[in-house]
Parts: sequence; structure tokens; C-alpha cells
Amino acid sequence: MADQVFTFASSPFVPVAIGFFGLGTGYFIWGGQALFGFPKSSPEVNRTMGLWGFWMPGFMQFLTGIYLLTGLTWFNVFGKAAPLYMAGLAFTAYGIHWFAMAYRRYLDSSAQPDGWMAIAFLFLSILGADVFRRAGDIPVMLIFVGLTLIYAIEIPTRLLSWSLGERLVGLFQFVTGVWLMYCTYAMTVDLAGSQSVGLRVVHSMMRLLSMKFGLIACVLAVASAFAQSTRVRTASDAPAVLSNAPASPNLLRDLNRSLEGVVSKVSPAVVQIVVAGYGPSEDHGHTNTARVVRQHAIGTGIIVDPDGYIMTNAHVVEGAQRIKVILPSPASDSPIELQPIHSGQILEAKLL
Repeated sequence: MADQVFTFASSPFVPVAIGFFGLGTGYFIWGGQALFGFPKSSPEVNRTMGLWGFWMPGFMQFLTGIYLLTGLTWFNVFGKAAPLYMAGLAFTAYGIHWFAMAYRRYLDSSAQPDGWMAIAFLFLSILGADVFRRAGDIPVMLIFVGLTLIYAIEIPTRLLSWSLGERLVGLFQFVTGVWLMYCTYAMTVDLAGSQSVGLRVVHSMMRLLSMKFGLIACVLAVASAFAQSTRVRTASDAPAVLSNAPASPNLLRDLNRSLEGVVSKVSPAVVQIVVAGYGPSEDHGHTNTARVVRQHAIGTGIIVDPDGYIMTNAHVVEGAQRIKVILPSPASDSPIELQPIHSGQILEAKLL
């Protein structure tokens, strides 16, 4: 019985626009929030950003990558377009990469390990730029150039906690997102329209290329000016803050007098408590027989009422047979005899 061979017709509808649109949407959301700081990061915002990152740049790129690799290997519906293999590799890897980043942000966990991840994806981005340059596909090459810049800045930003790097990553994500949206438009119109429309799209893309580099230069200039103005403003404000601080030595004298006044008012209410009683000896020697010995303890208390109520720690008077309260001078040489206090009358003081 002869084997049956199935062949599929070649298809011009390469699904890269799906991946372009998904990644562009993700860069608009994540890049816009990092660049403009709106909305401000919070657990709720991070969960929403994680959901968008999982489905748009994550799932749409992964779907495109699987679609391309299946069409190239199993069904051969895209011919022998060598750059498409690079596109399938990139879309699949970037899609899974966005799954991980989106889930990390959804959980609001640490982004620092992303710096090591960025090293591998920096290599993949450089590889993509080189492959599409050799193929003469400049628009897609520019996408990989944008990815290269993003991951090159991501490495020191995550590993070294470079604060300005987050805004630069957001800047290149946003600009690359603009270019991805135009590539989505160009690819869709080129496949849906006539050949003349496709030529007009090519010319429009080249014009937009010059606009892209102009936009990058303008945003970099604004970011640089903002950073310099922040440093100048911080430096100029520092003397004003220092000049408002009271440098007079009278401040220390006033503080000292205030503390002395507080101590002089409170110290007459502080008393010394001398306690005598009986308890087990801590030194049993070589025998197992416990001995009861006379014990003494000294503590402090505070007079809290004119009727003579004194507050102290429970352990000071616990088990006491005789209690002496020594008042501060001038009556420090006249101990006052007190009756033993029942254990139910002793309250343990706690610091709240």
C-alpha cells in the first residue's frame, strides 16, 4: 500500500502582525507607566499590569511563535523564508518571558533577578537584529534594535538598582511600541491591499524611520534636561534647608533646662523599696534537700496618689514579709514601716 503524502499550499499570510500588536500593546502599558509614572505603582496596579502583560505581549507572542514554527516545520506553508525561523524563535521565547514577568508583577515580587534574564534576551535581540539586517528587512531589524536597547538598560537597572534606568527602559519600550504599531499597520495593509499599496507602505515606513530617530533624540534630550534640573534643584535647595535649622547654642541650653525641670518635678515621687522575706535557697550543695533562707530585695516605685499608694513591679514585693519604703531626701533617713501586701493586691505593670 502506497504512502499518502499531503501537501499544503503556500500561504502569504504570515501571522507576525499578531505578535507585533501584542508586544506593542504591552510596551504601551508597561513603558507608559514607567516613563510617565502614571498610574503610580501599588499592589492593585501591579496586578492589573500583570494581567495585561500575561495576555497581550505574553500569549499573543507565544501564539505567533508556535504558529510560525508549526507552519515552517510540519506543514511548510511559508516556504523557505529564513528570517521567519528567527521570528518564530523570538516570538516563542519573548512570549514565555512575558509570562514569567507578568506573573512576577502580579505577585508583586522582586524584579532584581530580571537583570540576569535580560543578559540572555540581550543576546537574542542582537541576534535578531543581525539576521534581519542580513535579510534586508530593515523595519523588523529596527524592532530588534529597540529590544536590544531595552535589555541593555534592563541589566544595570535591575542588578544595580539604577533608578534612572527604569525611566529609560520605559522610554525605549514606549518608542518601540510606537514602531510595532506601525509595523502592524504596514503588514496588515500590505497583505490586504494591492502591490501598489505595499510600495506606498514601504515608502511611508522609511519616512517614519527618520521620525522615530528624531523622537528618540527629543525624548532623550528632555530626560537629560530633567535629570540635570533635578540635581541642580536639589543642590540649590540644600543650603536653604540648612539655613532654616536653628544653629544657636541656646537651643541646647533650653533643652537642658527643660529636662532639669521635669526631673525636679518627678524625682520627689520616686521611692526606694526594700523587701525582706523567705524563699528557697538557690545553692543546694550536693544534696537534694531544698533549704528556705531569708532573702532581701531592693526595687523602686512611684507615688501615684496623695493617700500613699505606690506602684511598683510585682516581682519586687512578691512573697515579701517586710516592706520598707525610703522616701527621697530630706526624709531619706526615716524609713516608714508598711504592712505586708496580699498577692491579690499586687498588679503586674506592662509597657504598652
